[in-house]
Amino acid sequence: MRDAELVDRVDEGLYRITDRGRAYLAGELDAEDLEGQP
Repeated sequence: MRDAELVDRVDEGLYRITDRGRAYLAGELDAEDLEGQP
């Protein structure tokens, strides 16, 4: 999820969802758009 930039690491074991992650959950970003992410 970090590689796809869906979440950011805030602290050890603590993550925050990104705007990109919110768009994915809202159906505004397709899984195909995540393919090829490092």
